[in-house]
Amino acid sequence: MADRAEFERRLLALARDYLDFADEKHPDGFEIEDFMLLYLVRVAPGSDEELQPWHGGDYPGWWRKVGASSSTGSFWQDEAMLDAALSAARDQRFESELQDSQREDEYGDSA
Repeated sequence: MADRAEFERRLLALARDYLDFADEKHPDGFEIEDFMLLYLVRVAPGSDEELQPWHGGDYPGWWRKVGASSSTGSFWQDEAMLDAALSAARDQRFESELQDSQREDEYGDSA
């Protein structure tokens, strides 16, 4: 890992940002029962792995993978949380696209 301290700082900042949001949205209280972390991970090639001629860019030969950690201990609960998160992300994207479309209609541009 390139910089573990930097990753930990970013992770804590993200959690604090959510807690601030939740404090504001739910002033009467809330409880985080379980949580899941998803990671987009870039994995280096083995030291003995031969790079192909088409490998290039900033990380030649590296693979992108998804990692996950969960406090649930249950695959079905992980799946349910991921399903709910996917639905929320799609809803947010739809709302954003709708607002962009309304703004274009109102102002006649693509701002």
